[in-house]
Amino acid sequence: MKKAILISCFGWRKGRLEYVDQYLRCQGYEALQYTADYNHERKVYIEPEEGVTPIHVRPYKKNLSFARLYSHYDFSKQVYKLLCEERPDFVYGVIPPNSVASACAKYKRKHPESKLVYDIIDMWPESYTARQIMKLPFKMWASLRDSNLQYADHVFTECSLYQSFLPQLKSVSALRLCRDQANFADVPVWDGKVVDIAYLGSINNIIDIPGIESLIAAITKHLQVNVHIVGGGESQDAFVNALERAGAKVHNHGKIFDRPKMQAIIGSCHFALNMMKESVCVGLTIKSMDYFQLGVPLLNTIKGDTSELLSKYRCGYNVDDIIPTTERLRLLDQYEYQQMRNNVQKAFVENLTLDAFERSLEEGLNNVLATQ
Repeated sequence: MKKAILISCFGWRKGRLEYVDQYLRCQGYEALQYTADYNHERKVYIEPEEGVTPIHVRPYKKNLSFARLYSHYDFSKQVYKLLCEERPDFVYGVIPPNSVASACAKYKRKHPESKLVYDIIDMWPESYTARQIMKLPFKMWASLRDSNLQYADHVFTECSLYQSFLPQLKSVSALRLCRDQANFADVPVWDGKVVDIAYLGSINNIIDIPGIESLIAAITKHLQVNVHIVGGGESQDAFVNALERAGAKVHNHGKIFDRPKMQAIIGSCHFALNMMKESVCVGLTIKSMDYFQLGVPLLNTIKGDTSELLSKYRCGYNVDDIIPTTERLRLLDQYEYQQMRNNVQKAFVENLTLDAFERSLEEGLNNVLATQ
């Protein structure tokens, strides 16, 4: 039986690798998953999920630090050793860390008959807002990924936007995030007087607090604004203060780990905020996936995939200019709002469901597996 090894330092098993695993097994492969035994968000060691073999990594405390880079280097070094021992016919490497690209390419050069697929689920260092301060080391960091992409038989990117930052590749396609089912919320009444706006997720230095404040201030000239926050972070106080200065009534629900409760709050809102700093390299955020899954229209500044979905399906507003956006909200009626909610649902079903993911996965891997 042919052997496939799936590698992810950050534990992308749920909602991604599990589906790749299932697909490869249906194609006759014995699939093995390997992930780090460290939670990179909480900075603690964790027990491995069922069906996953852990790789022990060095701990670290700061995201932008030598200790973190060394931890990732050590992980990738162990990956290369593992690949040489297991001799898989197919390797699926999730990036970042960029050093995984180097380890997998090294194995591919040694065993050219094997198939290699990369899955780029984030862009490092492009996603760091401070990248201009460290331009030279960040260029070297990106090169660790880019110089090794040429050895892949196919490259998946978590969104189409990422492809514009990569060198020209012989075989590349988008494999967007997905959810296994929809949880469309009941449509709230739109009376043209009050608008409830949701914000979900981390409140950190990459969200565009000044831009959000300007937008909310413009909306409050015409509508009463309630902002419902589900989340928290180091910029929480600054965010709440900015919203209150803009004239919004803030309902800070804090972090909610009960998913049905979170969905009830977000789903009952008319719109959801998806606004990050322009320097952030992202085309589809985790929070936007929740918004789409609940059928809530977006107020968005994310370029690439999300912007294109909103334009194509008319399922929210791309906030390119605050005044036109505010005017659209002022003139919106219940019928148009209902149509917008229907459009969000259509966008989700056609692009972000498990069926859509499996179609993209099959299209990307079809030629790769056909030649093995």
